[in-house]
Amino acid sequence: MVAVEAMAAGTAPVASAHRAFPELITPGADGALLPRADVDALVDMLVDIADNPQGDRYGQQGRQTYQDRCPDAGISRLLEIYCFAVEPSGHLKDIAGRSIRPAFGALR
Repeated sequence: MVAVEAMAAGTAPVASAHRAFPELITPGADGALLPRADVDALVDMLVDIADNPQGDRYGQQGRQTYQDRCPDAGISRLLEIYCFAVEPSGHLKDIAGRSIRPAFGALR
């Protein structure tokens, strides 16, 4: 969550390149990734960001990345998919267009 919150705040995240961070951060675009447990790489990265005016650009791009992926956009897209899948009768359709019953009752 720290990387996502940093992007939301317009701050470029700096993280180690493991777990979910490589999926969240695009190095050189909206943040920085460094080798896992490499303290020297972290120090070099922080000095480079402090000395480089691109740090602001990374923060701006991070904010844009967050807005593109924010939950509201995902929820809107999911609702579009559901509306496409639901017939006026309230039944769902499978990929072949056949009606199927919702597992937990009617959707409407």
